[in-house]
Parts: sequence; structure tokens; C-alpha cells
Amino acid sequence: MVAAYVATFFVDTNILTLILSFSPGGIYEVAVIAIAFDLDPDFVAFHHIIRLLFILFTVPIILRILSKFKKLN
Repeated sequence: MVAAYVATFFVDTNILTLILSFSPGGIYEVAVIAIAFDLDPDFVAFHHIIRLLFILFTVPIILRILSKFKKLN
């Protein structure tokens, strides 16, 4: 909720769309909710795809760093 509120200062989008964009859940489910509430499903789905890509690319790097740190101790 806080991230959605802060994003309203930078993005010209409805606060409900931003809340749905930052909420956890599947891409298809939040897109259907966005359609049901007449929000922007493209914006919501885009944010969920970016979140998934971010997780897919950063988690292996973090795990690699943690494994190196664990070997040092």
C-alpha cells in the first residue's frame, strides 16, 4: 500500500491500479481483477511480469553470493 501511494507521485495512474500492480498474486488473476474493476489490465500485467523477471534474475545472484560467503566462514 505504501509503495502504491509513493508511486502516485511519479506515475499518472489510478491508486487502485497501482495497489493491484504491487499486490502479490498471479498475472492472470490480477489482470482479471483489473478488468472486473475497469482498471488498466495492461499496466497491472506489465508490473507483474517485471516483478517475476526481477526475481528470476536476482535470486540466483543472491544465492551465489550467499554460498561464497558461507564458504568463507
